[in-house]
Amino acid sequence: MILDMNIFILGLIVIIISIFLNWTGLNRAERTCILGFLIGGFVAYLNRPVIPLFGRQLPIETIIIRGGNLEGFERVALGPLAELSFNYILTGFILGAVLGWIIGKIIKE
Repeated sequence: MILDMNIFILGLIVIIISIFLNWTGLNRAERTCILGFLIGGFVAYLNRPVIPLFGRQLPIETIIIRGGNLEGFERVALGPLAELSFNYILTGFILGAVLGWIIGKIIKE
């Protein structure tokens, strides 16, 4: 159920962004770069690592600040996982943007 809602939200965001980008003066490579950035980040967010033994993922609030809100044992146990999850999402954004730009360059106007 949650995955279906996430996919729906992603689709809605992509549609809104693509409509917006068609009205601006950006070329195709720039538009696909931005779309790739958004899609790559979202896919990386869905595929971030889970907490061992619990089978759940850390909340986005904890990931964005790289575990800075964790204290005590949680900081020791889950801090590295929060940093790894942040790195996954950041890598997804970057790879998505690069792949989007490459696809935009390959596709003819």
